[in-house]
Amino acid sequence: MIVMDKRTVLIADDEKIILRVLSEEFQEAGFQVDIANHGQEAIDFLCKKSYDVVILDHKMPKKNGLEVLGFIEAKELEPIVVLMTAYGTINHAVEAMKKGAYDYITKPFDSEELLEKVQSALSEKSEKQDFWQNKTMIPNPFLGKSKAFLSIKETIEKVKNIQSTILITGESGTGKGVVAREIHRKGYRAKEPFIHINCAALPENLIESELFGHMKGSFTGAYNDKKGKLQLAGEGTVFLDEISLLDHTLQAKLLTVLQERKIEPIGGTKPIDLKARIIAASNANLEYEMHQGRFRKDLFYRINVISIHCTALRYRKEDIELLTSHFLTKYNKLHGKSVKGLSKHSIDTLMAYHWPGNVRELENYIERAVAMSKGDVIEHIDINHLSLDSSHNGQRPVYDNKTNTGGLSLEEQEYQAILEALSKNDGHREKTAEALGISRRTLQYKLKRYGLN
Repeated sequence: MIVMDKRTVLIADDEKIILRVLSEEFQEAGFQVDIANHGQEAIDFLCKKSYDVVILDHKMPKKNGLEVLGFIEAKELEPIVVLMTAYGTINHAVEAMKKGAYDYITKPFDSEELLEKVQSALSEKSEKQDFWQNKTMIPNPFLGKSKAFLSIKETIEKVKNIQSTILITGESGTGKGVVAREIHRKGYRAKEPFIHINCAALPENLIESELFGHMKGSFTGAYNDKKGKLQLAGEGTVFLDEISLLDHTLQAKLLTVLQERKIEPIGGTKPIDLKARIIAASNANLEYEMHQGRFRKDLFYRINVISIHCTALRYRKEDIELLTSHFLTKYNKLHGKSVKGLSKHSIDTLMAYHWPGNVRELENYIERAVAMSKGDVIEHIDINHLSLDSSHNGQRPVYDNKTNTGGLSLEEQEYQAILEALSKNDGHREKTAEALGISRRTLQYKLKRYGLN
């Protein structure tokens, strides 16, 4: 069962019968209600608490509705305000709208009609907030010069304007979200919404409604129709992050949506066209999840039309200096510092580190270094302050050098073995594959995975 969070409403009127009727109407609709008997009491409430909706009588003792509306405007509060009066004139309506009122209603009125008006306003406001939040979010830039980075950049140019679903894979922190945003930004959809849905962050009982929307009365707490993110994206992009965490029921419903290009809200009977492009991402191995029965095979094949793999930072260390420079600029501005750069020793330390947390860990460390800095150059980096990779059982971070490979993960040993075999065979692919005891096709896959192709 889905239970929605309660909205808050403040109702201000000097007529007790109006307060009682509206209070009961909104409480039955699931709102948390406060009532004020005059304008000054309404202002007192607004000083202590924020409201989604404020309903004001125009003519009240101490402060009238327009004066309370003026207070809301001056304090830059953002509730939906409806002004009600038995003395309605065009002048009052114009003045109320200028001060930011959503609507103006004349007594006597139908309380159910007022409730529907308010719910419609809330739905409209929610949609606009979703759109602009996703449209104006500033992601980390798409930066790099490594072969792995340039390969992704080339792929983005090829796929930026096509409708096909894309699957982005890679370890946590490698920049899958940055790649998804870059695909959106570079293509013709750039002026449309980019909606990021983190499947790991949404509660299980809300994710279906968030994705597909719902109709009024379809479950407890569904007091009005709600558009899902797939519909709100319009002709833009929906980025389904951590898609492996969707349960089987939602996987099945998403598969139907992708196959038929139709969305069916909870409780709905009329399908809605899906116009958005879908980009999915996972740091889990979906093929393994599929073989374990945790991820549907048919959905995997549907989302894996085009695949992009984000290589771990330890395999593209040529990108570290560019990323570090960007993060220095970003956190200088945030913390009011003026750090100009890092010493050679500090750069060497960053280059030697294993970076189990990838770009996200690098960003976190640079932020900490800038915040703690005392001069205009970060002279020394204490390697013990860098995070430890859990795969090394709490040992010191592993350094990438040819004389010490002890403690490397299987993936790292494989990477180094491929590099050595390529070097010994002067880059010849067939000879390298033969030396490694694998097929040429398998070698090609691994070269692409590690950004060595």
